[in-house]
Amino acid sequence: MKKKSFTLMELLTVIAIISILAALTMGGVQAVRRRATKAKAEAAIAALEVALGMYYNDLGEYPGTVGSADDCKVLVEAFTCEDSKEDWDGPYIRFKERELRSSSSHDPDDPDDPCKKKCKKDCNYLDPWGNPYIYEKTDDFYLILSKGQDGERGTDDDISSK
Repeated sequence: MKKKSFTLMELLTVIAIISILAALTMGGVQAVRRRATKAKAEAAIAALEVALGMYYNDLGEYPGTVGSADDCKVLVEAFTCEDSKEDWDGPYIRFKERELRSSSSHDPDDPDDPCKKKCKKDCNYLDPWGNPYIYEKTDDFYLILSKGQDGERGTDDDISSK
């Protein structure tokens, strides 16, 4: 009695078809992941803008020094650390520990990491690509910026509040 089985050619054809379908699907998945990461950065910037609005309503000014263009340590501290001004009514935003990085401690398990404390001094808020957001204060307004996936400022993938 003769057994029915697939030939080598039939198996190779099926494997080739599955490989082509997998390659087509992976390209689409990567595009969706890039869009989702960009949307996460846009949502984080929007949340920072809401917190800045609440801070401004309470204190009548934006945190930081006019003309400074730096990482957003000043925002993290202003939003989480009780100000000496009596109108401070924060914290204005809750940061996830995994989205903060201290310049003094690079060990996430370090119990003395300042980013684990209630008042988060010396902590940068990181965008989805692991770069700190940039906060610039002008005379009457501000700019919040993510340098995007390439980590370079002034390129097409930058995401900003304005």
